[in-house]
Amino acid sequence: MGHHDSFLKRFRTHLGTLSPFPEHVVVAVSGGADSTALLRLIDGCGVWAKEKITVAHFDHGLRACSVDDARFTEQLAEQLGLEIVVGHWQNSDRHKGNTASRARQARYDFLMETADQVDAHWIMTGHHRDDQAETVMERLMRGSGLQGLSGIRSKRPLTDAATMGTGKRDYQLVRPLLIFFRYELEGWLAGLDAAWINDPSNRKTVGMRNRLRLHGLPALQKMCDPGLNDRLAHMAENMQRADSALEWSVAQIWNDLGIQFSHDSCSDAEEMCRLEIKKLDNLPDELILRLLQRIHNQLTKQDFSPGRRARNSFLAMLNSPKRQWQMRIRGLSISRHLDYLQFVCHGTGQACCHSNH
Repeated sequence: MGHHDSFLKRFRTHLGTLSPFPEHVVVAVSGGADSTALLRLIDGCGVWAKEKITVAHFDHGLRACSVDDARFTEQLAEQLGLEIVVGHWQNSDRHKGNTASRARQARYDFLMETADQVDAHWIMTGHHRDDQAETVMERLMRGSGLQGLSGIRSKRPLTDAATMGTGKRDYQLVRPLLIFFRYELEGWLAGLDAAWINDPSNRKTVGMRNRLRLHGLPALQKMCDPGLNDRLAHMAENMQRADSALEWSVAQIWNDLGIQFSHDSCSDAEEMCRLEIKKLDNLPDELILRLLQRIHNQLTKQDFSPGRRARNSFLAMLNSPKRQWQMRIRGLSISRHLDYLQFVCHGTGQACCHSNH
């Protein structure tokens, strides 16, 4: 068996762990080595017919050569006989907020719109094992908890916040290349004599991610452990198992709490719920915080993880002797009235606290 066949077999075997497969998939392709390899592997793995594979390329318009990336991806899709959809970011609010964050959101909005158009349930991206290591190290430096150190998951729900709870389609974000390192993907493409595009911005030491990739991790590999990236990726897998166990526990507790959600007719809030405080007795802080996150996301229709300040503030108020207090966490008003906690969805806002004795 040649290198091409053994590589493809390894990919097929891993892909099988992500089944069941949907009928149609969207593959996000930037033109870089990782996404180009992903597209060629999806096309060659024999799971989907060509008419059931849609290539999606999003032109952010942030680089002068981005038009060349789009042209390359269009030519690649044509060469493979695949349908392609190209999106363009208007970036009308170019002076508002974090550009990278807004660009990422615009890209995922485009991918979900494309999936909806072609009736696809999977959106596939080319994140690989080095991306996993960089993500874990970056979050470790930020002091992230278990969820953050779980890194990039091979498969997770991707839901448009604007459509949460509306019954509209839920997508799965799938990353089937997390078992491969960057050098393996580039080596496989080189063996096929297949071209890809090198993004020059990846070589600039701007931003924490690029500095880690270009200097931080290579220095640590040289000084401490050449296999550091693999160890970091393994750590993410261990954290994911622990995180899944905690989420399972939260699901069991959630059913026992019997929380009832209702509309608050006395205010402009969309939804509210009440919880008897004694039901939280003896629960570990981590499980309480995960229950808070679940309540927050269900009421606000946002996929949001409260930050350290908000989490600490909530625990401090919950454990205080005060029997009446109020605080707000990112659009959610939380108040204690004697033996009950009340959660009400409001506008966005940062964590803040008010109390009465």
